[in-house]
Amino acid sequence: MYDPAFCERVVECASAGGTLDSFAAAMGVARSTLTRWAQEHEDFRTAIERAKTALAARLHGECMESGSSPFIGYRVKLLANLAPEDFRDRSEVGVGGTLGAPPVAVAQLSDTDALARYLAMSQRAAT
Repeated sequence: MYDPAFCERVVECASAGGTLDSFAAAMGVARSTLTRWAQEHEDFRTAIERAKTALAARLHGECMESGSSPFIGYRVKLLANLAPEDFRDRSEVGVGGTLGAPPVAVAQLSDTDALARYLAMSQRAAT
């Protein structure tokens, strides 16, 4: 039942804000079928990665635009799952220390707190 045309369709779905689960539902297959297709077809595996990147970019843009939307926490959690290297669960802020040595950690913020602070600073800078 796999069709190479699904590669572009999954990316289009994600670009429009859809998840892999919503794509699977639209195709009438289980999410596990998408996983199997990705294991069996390198082009689909690559398309899944492109879809995740497209969805993360869309969610990031929505977070930046919406500021204090009631859904920002949901979007941040999705971002953390889609792009953990960019939106991991904890961020570390360091200062001081010896030149050339790792910084001394002074605070740890959850991504939600860090994004909320960033959005607040961006809003203040824009006014």
